[in-house]
Amino acid sequence: MNILMKPCSTSGVFEPAALAPVPVCADSRDMPMISCRWKIGRIKLRVWALLFCAIWATGCNTTEKDWKAAKEADTSPAYTGFLTQHPQGPHADEAKAAIENLDWKTARSANTSAAYTAFLVRHPQESHAGDARAAKAAAESVTGKTYMTSEDDMIEFGRNGRAVEINGNPGVAYAGQMVSFDGAGRLAGTPCTYNQDGEKVTLRCEPGATAVYTVSGDGSLQGPPAGMYKHPAFAHLTERK
Repeated sequence: MNILMKPCSTSGVFEPAALAPVPVCADSRDMPMISCRWKIGRIKLRVWALLFCAIWATGCNTTEKDWKAAKEADTSPAYTGFLTQHPQGPHADEAKAAIENLDWKTARSANTSAAYTAFLVRHPQESHAGDARAAKAAAESVTGKTYMTSEDDMIEFGRNGRAVEINGNPGVAYAGQMVSFDGAGRLAGTPCTYNQDGEKVTLRCEPGATAVYTVSGDGSLQGPPAGMYKHPAFAHLTERK
């Protein structure tokens, strides 16, 4: 016997297909006993079908209720919790897409290499993966950015591999640094060049000062302990916002 059933409706209410009414058994004088027993069997099957429909309807209502709660919360943990309870449910794909969109929004808001890396760990092949890789590369690029030392000295990374080091301390020069004071007693910019290969940035400032920096997850530059000009202040550079 085939039992026809409809899937959960959008309202979350299960709607079983209408079952044809089953006549009661006729008197044994009018119908053979075997036919009467067959009809009783059909009645039992109908009862089981209705019970199954009731159980299924309860499950559908629970899924819809949990999905509504997840959407109202609209957070990554809420959607993750929904997927834990209903991994194969009718809203599973929607929950996964919502998680990715929220994680992408968080990564874009932070706009750091670490944030994009964390996003790619969770969503390596999803719709925003390509955007995340491009944004990660842009966040790690030093071009067009200015970095500062702990003593307010600055490195301005321009285009075409050119940079300039600006001393933030009036009248103070480091060993090997080209000295040229301006009217305010500050050192004018020292011409530099740089080359970036992935997370590695090689910075050369005349005459002969060279340091290789690594772009950290937070966007800062980590260099050798001695730093540029053999000064430890140049061992760690943070981006000036």
